[in-house]
Amino acid sequence: RAAVEDARDGAHLIAHHHLRQHSLRRCFNNADSQHLREEPREPLLDRRSLIEFPTKYNLRGSLSWEKDGFRMATFINHLPSYTNTFTPTPTTVSAYTTVDLTLGYTFGDNAGALGGLGFAVEVSNLFDKEPPLARVANQLFDSNNASALGRLVAFRVRKSF
Repeated sequence: RAAVEDARDGAHLIAHHHLRQHSLRRCFNNADSQHLREEPREPLLDRRSLIEFPTKYNLRGSLSWEKDGFRMATFINHLPSYTNTFTPTPTTVSAYTTVDLTLGYTFGDNAGALGGLGFAVEVSNLFDKEPPLARVANQLFDSNNASALGRLVAFRVRKSF
């Protein structure tokens, strides 16, 4: 039976600092509570940090640098450990931290026809970190919080007019 009531509280905090050509950004998501009531007369149950529910917090930090059309940005993503209740005995899914990187160049407006043209290479999961073990249905990882694809590399071309 579907949940009758779902109550959520939390906070989302972003701090952004500029230091000349450098930028530092931190993002913190906090789930103070994630309560579910399965029957109208049942008490609200806290579901934070259980599989398929928000973790108590997650973090994303970035550091970027730009100068003369060049750009570099790195991102650190952290998901804390949580409990897998899909197994006969609840198990802990390990914390998961990945690093993303973007390198790019954009031609300035004084570059003639190339002005506003930008190139970038974006790498997700730079160090090819494997997702933590979480037995869910017919797979060994939690696809809501991790990817089995490993490192992904994308090339981007942009043109502004």
